[in-house]
Amino acid sequence: MLPNLDVWIDLFCVPSIAICWMTLGIDRLTVIYYPIKYFRYQKLGIRLQLAFIHIVIFLYLGTALFSAIKYDEHKATTHCREFEYFPYGMYVFALGFRLFAALIFVTVIPIIVKRLKQHTAAKVASFGNNPKLTVFLKRQNIFTNGLLFCCAYTSVLYVVPNLLAILLSAMWYSSIERVSTYTTFLNYLNALPVAYVAFSTQPEICRECFKMMPFLAKIPVLKNVHHEDRTCAVSARS
Repeated sequence: MLPNLDVWIDLFCVPSIAICWMTLGIDRLTVIYYPIKYFRYQKLGIRLQLAFIHIVIFLYLGTALFSAIKYDEHKATTHCREFEYFPYGMYVFALGFRLFAALIFVTVIPIIVKRLKQHTAAKVASFGNNPKLTVFLKRQNIFTNGLLFCCAYTSVLYVVPNLLAILLSAMWYSSIERVSTYTTFLNYLNALPVAYVAFSTQPEICRECFKMMPFLAKIPVLKNVHHEDRTCAVSARS
């Protein structure tokens, strides 16, 4: 018996956020070490990142589907709602997978910020003849520094609980389904700081999001962001 639709939605969304964090860390590394190339090939970089994210996610889903089909009649203990159709090993794999991706993000961002402080002044000075590139680099630096808060948030409320969940599952803790529900909820909640930092510091991201989903501009909280983004776009063209 294959999982229901809500189970597949969880299987897609829960690791997707952690994979996006990992990709975001790689993106920040690129900005720090290759700012000019990043500035010139932003759209190509975003497309490559999206392709990477989807390839990894669908490989993950393929593994889950194979597990559900091969072990259809398994006798493993049910650990949580999301993985009630899967054997115990699939549950541990899912936890470890998203935890690994989140750990890469948490580890990489502080290293990037340290490098950022060492090279920012010299790079801004070297771009003095190109105001657009200077503004772009400063905005990227603000974005990267803002991700430090996301790292702390993710470490305390996501990495630690998931490590605890893996340890408890190894001990066959009787109420592991409650821990799993908690970690799944935190996984969705962890997307909020990253989204806020991105929307507040990256007008390019806002612009693309409003193009793809115009209804976002009608949300009261995002109206000011949409107005400021349009103003910035008009100023840039003029």
